[in-house]
Amino acid sequence: MRSIFFISFLLSCALSLTAQKINKESVAYTYVRNPLERLDDSITSYSVEVDVTWFKKEKQKQETYELELAKAEDEYQQALKAYNGKNTTSKLAEIALLGEGKPKRREIEKPSLLPQPDISALSSVISLDGYSRGNENSLLIKVVYQDIHVGSHVDVKKRHKDTEYKKRSITVRQPVALTVTTPDGKILLNQIIESSRKDKIIESKLIEAGSDWYKFVNSNWYAFYRYELMKHYENIAKEINDLIDNRFGYSNVQRTTNLYRGRGKSFSYENHLLASRKAQRAYESLITERQESVEKLKESVAFWEEELTEAEPSNKKARISSTIVQALTLNIIEAKTLIGDYDGAIDHCDKLDSMSDAKKKYITKSERLRKFVKDERLRNK
Repeated sequence: MRSIFFISFLLSCALSLTAQKINKESVAYTYVRNPLERLDDSITSYSVEVDVTWFKKEKQKQETYELELAKAEDEYQQALKAYNGKNTTSKLAEIALLGEGKPKRREIEKPSLLPQPDISALSSVISLDGYSRGNENSLLIKVVYQDIHVGSHVDVKKRHKDTEYKKRSITVRQPVALTVTTPDGKILLNQIIESSRKDKIIESKLIEAGSDWYKFVNSNWYAFYRYELMKHYENIAKEINDLIDNRFGYSNVQRTTNLYRGRGKSFSYENHLLASRKAQRAYESLITERQESVEKLKESVAFWEEELTEAEPSNKKARISSTIVQALTLNIIEAKTLIGDYDGAIDHCDKLDSMSDAKKKYITKSERLRKFVKDERLRNK
């Protein structure tokens, strides 16, 4: 029995030694992603308007506060003048009979004002790839920060060993509307940014109770709250920027792919290495030398497809075994997508998926590539 197991072990080792393997090399490249919706050729620029609807309410609160302060000061000065005009006997009588002494200023409660975002900073975050900012024949991108909802701050205690800590949190919801309008008034996009509908919790770290907590609450909380709120506004602006670039922009998008080639002791795969190097140079020059790069990718695809004609999927020791077929197929799918052969790319996705012994990692990569192919096809109708 032991001899049978030993022989089986030797056979499996022999097969693994003679079976062909895969080398892969990661290649980062940049390509131009066309828009989902192409703008009319007459549109040559874009402009950005940012509005915060609750600014007026906050301004009104501040103005009302200042008016009340002035009114209270005026009342105080008049009462003080009247008081100073009375003789000592009258003053003493008022104190004795009415309990009234020297007048005091009426206290006015200072309103709690929201930290206001820097509109110019938010506007600068938003741009449209492929277009310059301007006002002539421009696409209008209007962003409106609607009425904000701010909850009351919540302080929570937490004890760790013998020390008590506290932290403060506040919940904010800031709906943001986006409208994109052509120079002739046609609305291309009008929506509320989905993430802005959700609550944003701004939360401090745990701070030791006592003097540290008192200092944070009275001196540092507002600055922390403002910083986190500004960051939230900016993140929404970045999301808007991604949305409009995806829809209307010509963006330079960075992407990473793997270039696969065969490896084994029984056969030479030097031509695989040459094809990979050619493809790598093509990918890396897609922006600067587009047409030449496309031609080089076509040559690499032609080589890889020629290799597949020699495939022997059922023979692990074959020069083009099933594993090599799967790896080269991924090379072909990515390259065909970049040269615009979307039908060919999808066809190779289908072939890989239909292979009975397809490895899970290659199937997963194929599905990701399929999504890439479909997206590029949609953008390049």
